[in-house]
Amino acid sequence: MLTSIHLVAGAAIGKATGSFWLAIPISVISHYLLDIIPHYNQKPVENYLEKGFLGSNKKDLLVKSIEPLVGIFLVAYSAIYLNPNIAWVMIVSAFFGWLPDFLVFLRWKYRVNIIPFSLFKKFEEKCHHHALSLQGIAIQLIIFILFSIYIIL
Repeated sequence: MLTSIHLVAGAAIGKATGSFWLAIPISVISHYLLDIIPHYNQKPVENYLEKGFLGSNKKDLLVKSIEPLVGIFLVAYSAIYLNPNIAWVMIVSAFFGWLPDFLVFLRWKYRVNIIPFSLFKKFEEKCHHHALSLQGIAIQLIIFILFSIYIIL
């Protein structure tokens, strides 16, 4: 799933529960449940692994940076301005909804084997179901819209 979907789903869970203790574990679980749904998976930014941030394809980096920024801004706006009484719960649960992908990134980029990631590595791989580009994008768009409507209403 795209980063923005995991962020918005986590924020929705934070809004629905209003509790850190419920939202954090449910947000992590939601990450894997969302990844089970067939979805389009972007390729990494061209040359990023080999040459780092400065050596990466800047156009590719810019295009692939816009999508997570949309999710971050939507979560921040809905939490801070629309739900200020539970803003921190929404923001923290959004982070935990995205956390498994962050651990995957650390392992991929820095060849770091973080304990939580290594425990769930096989589980993570079994949960990922990729679909053809158009079908996978349509599924993600529908999910994103539904969670977005919930957090802004």
